[in-house]
Amino acid sequence: SDYRGRMILLVADNIINGLSDKTNQLKQELTADGWYVEELVVAKATDWDSGDEVVAIKNQITNIYNNAPANDKPQALFILGHTATIFACSIC
Repeated sequence: SDYRGRMILLVADNIINGLSDKTNQLKQELTADGWYVEELVVAKATDWDSGDEVVAIKNQITNIYNNAPANDKPQALFILGHTATIFACSIC
């Protein structure tokens, strides 16, 4: 298949531990579909107010992006599991 670019696969650690066969299958299917998959395993979020965790994950994603070749930066972020994420909401 044609090369689609790089993808960051952000996975909660409990998903890796509990569904490693399914996670490996997903990575194989994404690769077969043309993606170069960079896996980033993070701790499962414990609540919605995970400020320090959000910053740490953002820094790891930024690091992956910055270290990728200039002409082949990650094009997609695939989040699998309950991970600490930032919400953009003016009324939240």
